[in-house]
Amino acid sequence: RVLFRSIGPGESSKHTPMKLEPEEQSAPASSSAIAIDDVTGLVLVTQSNGVILAQSQAGQFKGAVDDGKPVENIDAGAGYACVSQPTDGLISVWNLKRLFARKLDSRSVGKNPGNVWMTTLPREGPVCAVYDRTVPSVWIVKIPSMEISKEILLSGLSPMEKLPPLQGGWRLTGFSTGSAKGIAAV
Repeated sequence: RVLFRSIGPGESSKHTPMKLEPEEQSAPASSSAIAIDDVTGLVLVTQSNGVILAQSQAGQFKGAVDDGKPVENIDAGAGYACVSQPTDGLISVWNLKRLFARKLDSRSVGKNPGNVWMTTLPREGPVCAVYDRTVPSVWIVKIPSMEISKEILLSGLSPMEKLPPLQGGWRLTGFSTGSAKGIAAV
């Protein structure tokens, strides 16, 4: 199901293969998610305890931040990182061009924010799309202002609590290359 389409000034992907040392081939055992920013090239790894690690694609450590809140998902784009913190019902945004100098802001989004996806929309500019698992919907949050642009209610999807145990759940994803570039789907 197509929710919205994004655009960007450079239509080609800036992502390059990562060069990792053998002991760095996988994320730490407590990691939640990994993202690569298309502007800074930083590789971001979140840990369930709230720590976000940043390194260059060549493996050089660039910084870390810990706001003490559990992080579930992360995505990056346009020089920003957006993380979901479902235990607090928040998303938080970091300016990656300042190497974690400060968190831009946190804001309440839905009841149970899960997956996030960063993209650029024609009128809004950089946004973080956030999937709310309790009331199946996608929230569009403008970055860096943290203003909610819209909420898209998703019909026909069962809320997370109504799914059978071990069933999994719905996921928000987006395409960054090819003919589907800039399209989000649940």
